[in-house]
Amino acid sequence: MRIRRTVTAFTTTVLLALTAACSAADGPGDPAGDGGDPAASSPSPPPAPTGPGAGEVVEELRSALGEEELGEVRDNSPACSNQAAGGDPHERDCTRLLVTDQVSVYEFPTVDVAAEWVNRYGEFHGEEWREVGRFALVWNTPEQAGVPADRRDEITEAVEHRLGEG
Repeated sequence: MRIRRTVTAFTTTVLLALTAACSAADGPGDPAGDGGDPAASSPSPPPAPTGPGAGEVVEELRSALGEEELGEVRDNSPACSNQAAGGDPHERDCTRLLVTDQVSVYEFPTVDVAAEWVNRYGEFHGEEWREVGRFALVWNTPEQAGVPADRRDEITEAVEHRLGEG
């Protein structure tokens, strides 16, 4: 149990450090991105998310797929931001991270941010990332690595159904 949490924390920390490095290159003061214009560096806040949050998605998975099979739910949200990697909070941070024995559910403020994370980390050390709306379903712990492809498809379909995308 302790090893699983250590590996999960380490993986999350590495991802966040990479995010911090990438965010720094694309930051508001980046002259290549905005020509140095201070007015252009004040991004408008993203729209408030609509629909269920990560908690509701995980509860739906527990209900649809079996509480015991899904396993314990751990809230790793504090490790899901640029701030956790030693940087400043960023509008493209993950807003919530719930980890179970079978899948990690990352919640983002928008679909675009979810797509960006999936594209950036989708093949990180053999991890599998799938975008479903403004969520990413990720298999990145030792227990999750053993989840068969058909079960991953079942989890993805359950989330799509919950979000009305399936």
